[in-house]
Amino acid sequence: MATVSYPYKRAPVFPQIVAATLSGIVLFLAIVLAWTIGYQLMYAGRIFPGVTVAGVDISGMTPSDAALKLNQALSYPIGGKILFRDGEKAWVATPAELGMVFDPSSSAMTAYRLGRSGGLFGALTSQIRAGGLGVNVPPVVLFDQRVAFQYLSQISTQINQPVVEASLSLNGTEIVAQPGQIGRELKIDATLIYLGAQLQT
Repeated sequence: MATVSYPYKRAPVFPQIVAATLSGIVLFLAIVLAWTIGYQLMYAGRIFPGVTVAGVDISGMTPSDAALKLNQALSYPIGGKILFRDGEKAWVATPAELGMVFDPSSSAMTAYRLGRSGGLFGALTSQIRAGGLGVNVPPVVLFDQRVAFQYLSQISTQINQPVVEASLSLNGTEIVAQPGQIGRELKIDATLIYLGAQLQT
């Protein structure tokens, strides 16, 4: 009995690999999208877990509740002290007297937007980072330099002194010596720059 073999062609493997790779990518993107959207729906209107502002935990809170908590907890602008010293003279002011204002509403909204912006992967990364390690959001602080300028101007009246040249004068037959005086001036602009950097930290 004769055996007849039929020629056959092997199907190319490359298109199968491409199809499998594309399917994997599509599946991965679908999972990432579902997770990101699902997580946002779970915490709709609330701040994601693991988010703090200046060390104050506001996880799971609405922005309005978080702003209220931050306003109560972060009292540095009113209770803090800034010391200015010139030799033995000293002046103490609160940050609020120097124009520093803490904005709890903007701080809460910044915390709320964490994990909801930056695109799909940016949002996912922020959500995972906050849930795993925690994220500390810096508070929004406003610094009105005009208020600080007025305060420093008041101090300058006690610090500044004009230059006085030494002189000699005659009072009848008596010679009167007038000693000189070194001039001093508070550099308000330079102090404002330094003060602003300190208040922001």
